[in-house]
Amino acid sequence: VAVVAVAIGLVLHFTDPNRDTPAKVQELEREAARFYSLQKAYFQKNKAIGTWAQIGYEALKSENFIFEKKGKYSWRAKNIQAWEECPEASSWRISFEVIGFFSKELKTYVARPDIEACEALTPEFRKNVVK
Repeated sequence: VAVVAVAIGLVLHFTDPNRDTPAKVQELEREAARFYSLQKAYFQKNKAIGTWAQIGYEALKSENFIFEKKGKYSWRAKNIQAWEECPEASSWRISFEVIGFFSKELKTYVARPDIEACEALTPEFRKNVVK
């Protein structure tokens, strides 16, 4: 009986689609934070927003997300397939704007999908990206 219970537990663990959620959240936030940090460093040095090439960003190849340009200076991650109740192709985004003329400041916009199920998966997205 104990062997059967352990076997059922292992089957449920390995067939549970939610078991990868912490790793997916870490991957998404790590990649977003990397893009943010590179852009921030470029701005501090040049007082301008850089393209992906200028800041030295190359998108990670992932089984979970497509990391892509959204405009010249922006970043977007889309989930490749549905993630728990978060639909396929939901987008997490980062974009920037330079504010000011003489004293320039970098304004950062960080957004999660406006879908409750996606928001629930990444409630600390902004906080964990913009450190």
